[in-house]
This record gives sequence, structure tokens and C-alpha cells, in this order.
Amino acid sequence: MTTQFKLNRSAILSLAWAIRKQSGLSWGECQNRAWRVARLRAAMQAGPVGFAYLKEDGSERRALGTLNSELFQYESKGTGKASGPAVVKYWDIEAGAFRSFRAERLLAA
Repeated sequence: MTTQFKLNRSAILSLAWAIRKQSGLSWGECQNRAWRVARLRAAMQAGPVGFAYLKEDGSERRALGTLNSELFQYESKGTGKASGPAVVKYWDIEAGAFRSFRAERLLAA
């Protein structure tokens, strides 16, 4: 997966620490997941990306998402709920709405 966006190592390590606080995984696994999330976010900036993650109930969710605002139209209805750095927000192309998941639950991108 090639992207034109430069990945910020400081932000990735901050994300790894946030994942560690939430999940209790080993530091190496937290870094691995943080890098995967960073690559996914960069790819979603460029266009639609298919990926999978575990939902809170334990079932697998496959999604086609993007962060490229040119691919969807959205009017803000409020301020939204604040979320931490370990939450991945994306526009679900199939559902036509914003969705989110916890970073440590990313399975495949």
C-alpha cells in the first residue's frame, strides 16, 4: 500500500500508548497495531479502502471507508461526541454515515 502522506512517528507512538492503556496488550503488539491504523488512515485520506475490525459484541465487521471529503457530502448536525486518540472514525460508503471503532480491534486493511 503506497500513500503520498508522510506518517508522523510521534503521533503513532502516542496512539500505541493509548492502545496500551485501553487494551493491556504488549508494547510490541501496540506499536504494530498503531502502525496498521496509521497506514489505514493515510490510505483512507486518498480514497476508499476495504478493511475489517471486531465489533464490541465480538463479531467481525467488514467495511468500505474513506476520509476523503470529496467522496461524500455531509452536513454537521452537532458537535459530536469526543473520543480519544485510539478511536478510528471513518465515512462508511455502504451505509452513508460516519462509523468508528477502537484501534486495537483492527483486523485487516
